Amino acid sequence: MKHQRRTPAQLIQDKQAELDKLNARIAADTAKTDPVYAPINAALDALKKDEANSRKTLGKNKQGATTRIQKHLDWITKIENELTVARTTLAGVKTLRKALKTLLASFVNQKKKPTMAQVAAKVKALINPKPVQAESESENA
Repeated sequence: MKHQRRTPAQLIQDKQAELDKLNARIAADTAKTDPVYAPINAALDALKKDEANSRKTLGKNKQGATTRIQKHLDWITKIENELTVARTTLAGVKTLRKALKTLLASFVNQKKKPTMAQVAAKVKALINPKPVQAESESENA
């Protein structure tokens, strides 16, 4: 693609924009020392702070909104995983409690009182069941 030459009118317009920018900078420097313009300078400073905060929020740094949102989504995922584990654990606890109460009732209703070793063995078997044959085969594979 060829570079198109700018017309004299475009060159003048560009130079005028540059001159306007320089004049604004000179006016700002002059106004900084004059107390009459203090309200304007204060407003410009406030706008600078707002602009910096907005750029920080829009940026991809650790203070940026996108990064903070992702951290919170990760946090939410972690909490949801904990919730799933808690529900599973609760279901297991309820099942085990029911089994232990049934075991207790069966021991109490026996004519002969069981030994502590027999009770301990049954409780251990309920709490730490041996894996089913199909499960142990898949673990060995």
